[in-house]
Amino acid sequence: MCASDLREKPKLLPRILAWALVVFWAALIFVLSSIPGSEYPPHHESLNVVAHFCLYLVLGVLLTVAVSQSRLPLWQVAIVAFILGSLYGASDEVHQLFVDGRNADPMDWIIDTIATAVGVVGALFYISARKVTDSRERDAALTAGAAMQETSSTTDVPELEPLPVPNVEIKQEASEVEVEISAEADDERS
Repeated sequence: MCASDLREKPKLLPRILAWALVVFWAALIFVLSSIPGSEYPPHHESLNVVAHFCLYLVLGVLLTVAVSQSRLPLWQVAIVAFILGSLYGASDEVHQLFVDGRNADPMDWIIDTIATAVGVVGALFYISARKVTDSRERDAALTAGAAMQETSSTTDVPELEPLPVPNVEIKQEASEVEVEISAEADDERS
């Protein structure tokens, strides 16, 4: 078994579920961005900031989880998830240019990008901690399994008595070889 076989292959169902959640959340953001400005009740600007931050924080987490289902190293997962979230925030602001009573606000995009980054970092901490915990549990199981195997292999095999070894004396004369086997070893044991 080679080292690449030891890596777990990502399962298809979790990958599909992770990306389905990303698509669902992105669609929710799109729908909320499609509401004309005249239909929003009057609200303070801080509510807008909080709404953007919360929506894109969750998007950052979901993107990180979805991208981490691939075999990319975590630092690449972070970059891909961050870029995707930031680009979606920019596209959301461009989309709002075409909605009545809405406009593209670069400050909203900056908030979206910061929230995505916070979501990505939070998800990475969780994923890293999970990998460390899984690795420790796997190591503990392997160590316990090896110890049990070692214990069972030493206690299950009965100890054998050594066989007697006869004394062998080889005499070589001109062209003949004489082998004398004496039973002295047998006599000494009895």
